[in-house]
Amino acid sequence: MATMQATSPTIQLTAPLILGNEFNWALYGILLVQMYIYARAGTPDTRTVKRIVYGIFILETVQTGIATYDSYEQLAVGWGNYDGLIAPRSQLVLICLPITTGITSSTIQCFYAWRMYIIGKSRVLPAGIVVLALVQGVAAIAQGFLAVFGIQALPVIAIWLGATALCDILISCSMAWLVLSKNRTGFKHTDTMINKLICLVIETGFATAILAIVMLCLLIYLRDNFSYMPPSLLLSKCYCNSMLLLLNNRVSVTYKRKPSVYDSRLPAGDEADASGPGIIHVSLEAFNGDIEFARVLSTKVVRN
Repeated sequence: MATMQATSPTIQLTAPLILGNEFNWALYGILLVQMYIYARAGTPDTRTVKRIVYGIFILETVQTGIATYDSYEQLAVGWGNYDGLIAPRSQLVLICLPITTGITSSTIQCFYAWRMYIIGKSRVLPAGIVVLALVQGVAAIAQGFLAVFGIQALPVIAIWLGATALCDILISCSMAWLVLSKNRTGFKHTDTMINKLICLVIETGFATAILAIVMLCLLIYLRDNFSYMPPSLLLSKCYCNSMLLLLNNRVSVTYKRKPSVYDSRLPAGDEADASGPGIIHVSLEAFNGDIEFARVLSTKVVRN
């Protein structure tokens, strides 16, 4: 019984570290696959988009390396040493995580806001998202610098994670309603693709929001151990994987630089006012520069 009491606090510290690093490496492996798909797809992205993608990949690689080094110092070099678990030299990840996560998440959120502006032609909503993204990014970086002195400022952390969750929820709802749902065409294949994109945006956005909320709750109520480490290690990886997943989903779309016209014969009765067979002329802008979603610009029926 005495042995269990002595090892109990250590288990509460080591278990979250082990699980966090295992999941961190698992998501990094998924990120490698996503990067390989993106590199081989040859999508017509601008240099700015490609720099964002490769830049956050490099940032996540650095973060994974620092987290692995810390786990080695804590669980290998400091094996059996309780003080070694909380030594400053083995807590570099507490400095790195807020900074890398803040840069990655705010960059991706601003990227989504820019896409929303291009597609939706509205400035108000994207501007609000950019403000929230910058607020949470600055708060995250500030917490990273405070961690140099061993300080965990709960107000700063609350601003960081609260603004992150709010921004993600706002992006998910606005992308689904303002951008995607307004592009329904009445054609089964196109609407099915749009529905899949809506589900993808909502699922990935709410996943990162829930992860940020869970991390904030653990930091508030369980600050005496490392229970917040698994979600903190996974948060930035979820952002990167969700963005690449959305970009890589365009591989199934036919990329065209110029609008194309498709003619399709319709049987009588498919339109409410149709009196006979007709030809539908659809001007389809499948991919125009920076826009990643298929957009049907105009549809008209010409009678024979």
